[in-house]
Parts: sequence; C-alpha cells; structure tokens
Amino acid sequence: MASFDIIKAAADGYGRVYRERRYLMQLAAAPLLIKFLCFMIIIALGWDNQFLRQALIMLPAYFADGWMTAHFTRLIFLDQRWPFRPSGNPDTDREVLRDKARGITAGALVFALSRFLVAGMAQVSYQASIAMQGAAEEGVNGAAALGALVLVGAALWGFRFLWFYIPASLGYSLRRFYADMGGFMTSFPLIGCWLLCFLPVFTFFSFLALVTMAPYGIQPEAVPGVVNFALVLLRVLMDTVITLVASAGIAEGLRVLMAGRRSA
Repeated sequence: MASFDIIKAAADGYGRVYRERRYLMQLAAAPLLIKFLCFMIIIALGWDNQFLRQALIMLPAYFADGWMTAHFTRLIFLDQRWPFRPSGNPDTDREVLRDKARGITAGALVFALSRFLVAGMAQVSYQASIAMQGAAEEGVNGAAALGALVLVGAALWGFRFLWFYIPASLGYSLRRFYADMGGFMTSFPLIGCWLLCFLPVFTFFSFLALVTMAPYGIQPEAVPGVVNFALVLLRVLMDTVITLVASAGIAEGLRVLMAGRRSA
C-alpha cells in the first residue's frame, strides 16, 4: 500500500502555513470576503440543510478558494509567488506566465468541482440519513445498515479525488496522477493526514465560538446580530485555515507518494 508519514506531513503543513502567514493573509483576503458574503446569503435564505442550493451560492467562494490554493500549491512545489515577479527576460517571463495561468485556472476549476461534488454527496447523505432513520423506525435495520455502509464506502473511495486540484495547479496530468496514486488504500493515509490538519483547527475555532456564545446560552433568538456576524466570521476563518493547512499537509504527503512511485 502506498503510504507516507502522516504526522510529518501534517506538521510540515502547519509549519508551511505559519512561515508563510504574511503572504497567505494577502492571498486569502479576497477569498475570505467572497466566502463571508456567500455564507451571509445562505443564512439569510435559511438554506441550512439545502446543500446543493448552498453550493450554487458558494460557487464564487469555491473558485476564489481554488485560486488561493492553486497559488499556494505552486509556492510549495515551484516556489512561485503571487503577484508575478518578472525576471527581466520577456521570453522567459511570457512562458512562465502562460504556464502559471494554465495551472491556476485548472487548479481553481478542479477545486470548485470537487467542492461542488462534496456538496452533492452531503445532500445525498442527508436525504439517505432521513430514509435510513425511517427504515430503522420501521424495523428494517438491515437496509439502514447497508445504506450506511454504501455511503461510507463511497466516501472512502472518493476521498482521493478531493485533492486533484494539487496536481492540476502544477499542470500535471490528472490521468497520470490517478495512476501514480495507486488504489483505494491510498485514501487512508490521506484521511489520516487530513484529520490531523482538520481536528486541531476545528477544535480551536469551536472553542472560540463557544466563548463568544457563552453569555447568551443556547437560545439563538437571544444572540445579538453582531454576535451572529462574529460567528459567521469565525466559521469563514476556520474553513480557510483548514483549507490552507490541509492543502499544505496533503501536498507534502503527495510529494512523498509521487517520489516513491518514481523510484519504484
């Protein structure tokens, strides 16, 4: 089974984000604003459980995040920064700009597509959970268990595809990348690395949200508008930090996987 040190990859991801924090703050400014506005629209429309509708509203944010992660990926692998810094050679700069534009566009498109597919999967899971709950209440426990297993299996199988924006950002053939990744079992180290990138950040921001909500209890109607505004901002910040840390951690893991494949 193709694997890598998930702890080292995650630690490298955190370290990379910390070292590049000033650059990433500049890079993430526009995506943060776009994502915040999209979240506010979803809340105003009351589409909490309408994941596909949410995805339509979030499309601009998905593309903005894709643009951000594509630039970050090219920094990690190619040491290219935004905005473009010319070398002084017009021919070389033109070629680098052309290659960079293709990579950024492809990375943003693949990222947005992957997030839209995740929203679709979330909608299917939500509807399936309602159906399985009904089946369980009617005593059809076998059908509910089978449905749950199918959903879990599909999620594990498809997890690898969520990171295709990384090779796309580099101009790497996705077909070749899929072949290089190996089989289904590759998903497990990727999931482990993602969890190490996700859980600490999620826990930290969840604690901040609880502290913000503490004076108002658990009644939503008692929360002032400014606090709801702050909670949405925390959610947007959390999502962006998780995206950056996970992208860096998974990128380091994929670097090891690809190096192992080439040397095999």
